[in-house]
Amino acid sequence: MTLKRYYPDTLQISIVYNDITLRAFTKDAQGQGVYYLVYDQKLEEVQSQSWEAFDKLMCVELNPAYCQMIVKWGADEGFIDMLGMATHLSSNNLITSIKYDNNNGKAFGRLAVEMSDLNVMLYIRENVSAERLDEALDIIGSQFSASGAQVYDLYANTLVKRT
Repeated sequence: MTLKRYYPDTLQISIVYNDITLRAFTKDAQGQGVYYLVYDQKLEEVQSQSWEAFDKLMCVELNPAYCQMIVKWGADEGFIDMLGMATHLSSNNLITSIKYDNNNGKAFGRLAVEMSDLNVMLYIRENVSAERLDEALDIIGSQFSASGAQVYDLYANTLVKRT
């Protein structure tokens, strides 16, 4: 926001609106949380109070080295793909946490989606469409059993249940 005053009786106010899609966080070298708001494929560091004000948005945990790279050099293709998926996943109220780690260069990394109520961990290994995500979540929800933790891997063409 900028404010300019033109004498004798005029004020000009300019407000820039950012459509914040997600919250992100990582840990610094001392183990302290570093908080970001995500918009326009960028990470903007904010204080924890500002970050908490957006508590209705999904939060994604990022690898510290990868996060520093995004802040310094900008979003890569994997990050952009992750944003689309994480934003879509934020509408599912069974998801308790999302972690993203990209160790594959510019390709998509690994998105770890935790659903504590179902005792399920879903690892998204490749970029997938919103429809594919919804199909996988429906299958996982329909196979719920209280017998123990379940782990799934989602690929572009396959959902695999690990045993």
